[in-house]
Amino acid sequence: MSERPGRVPADPFGLLGIARRAGELEMGFDAAMRSLTRGEARLLVLARDVGESTAGKVRRAAGPVPVIVLGEKESLGKALGRGETGVVAVTDGGFSRALMSRSNEEVMSSVNAGKDAGV
Repeated sequence: MSERPGRVPADPFGLLGIARRAGELEMGFDAAMRSLTRGEARLLVLARDVGESTAGKVRRAAGPVPVIVLGEKESLGKALGRGETGVVAVTDGGFSRALMSRSNEEVMSSVNAGKDAGV
């Protein structure tokens, strides 16, 4: 089943790949945390199998930025054309909204998610 040109994929992993090519992702824990510090992150994506310590640090740092869990480190990394990846920051509001609406997973933290996070 191939996507028609100009169509946004329904699959959140496909959408992440497009966001990567558009330069709207910060991949990896350190890059995602820098994105949060600079106020650029609009959504954080965690792999389901990321360590408890890492997940806790991300959740605490997220503040008003929503956090979703999507796949495992291997599948997340594969979607991004890299090795295992546990944390990704999405820096574009449009991609963030699209990912949240396409994700079957629970939004883990979203204190005023749409308003304060710029999503």
